[in-house]
Amino acid sequence: KDMLGQDASEIQMTWPRTLSIKGDSFLGEVRKRMALLNVISLLIVLLMLDRMITSPLLALRRLISSIATERSWSKRLPAKRTDEIGDVARSTNVMLDVLEKQLDSLEALSNTNELTGLPNRRAFDRRLQTALGLAKRSGRPMALLMLDLDRFKQYNDLLGHVEGDRALQIFADCL
Repeated sequence: KDMLGQDASEIQMTWPRTLSIKGDSFLGEVRKRMALLNVISLLIVLLMLDRMITSPLLALRRLISSIATERSWSKRLPAKRTDEIGDVARSTNVMLDVLEKQLDSLEALSNTNELTGLPNRRAFDRRLQTALGLAKRSGRPMALLMLDLDRFKQYNDLLGHVEGDRALQIFADCL
């Protein structure tokens, strides 16, 4: 175009038809290879995501489920990773520590007389079952001694329950 916007010259090029066909064929091959490269790249990214995130999270979930199912609160999760998955494992281990302590405390409370601190009927039943099982497995005899404190109610009524509890603790210490 010239300064007035008129056509000043015109260039025309002609391509041989065979060159156009080869160019189109070449571009088609490039498109196919690019598509294949994109699919391969996507598969590599997905495999990396699976290896780095999905598989560790599933393993973590399986471990947590097994801890809950087996009620094995003393188990801990591997927490060597320094990423968010490691943070979750460490936090879960802290919660398991708290849970284990609370369960131990509840276990002690459920097997102990609150006033005397001595083992209660539940603890007696458990110990008896354990001893019977041991005697049965070993084939050895077992003895059970049951004692009764005569006139203990009168002692309790005369001196009070606090002194009665203290007397039971002293008696248990002697045994």
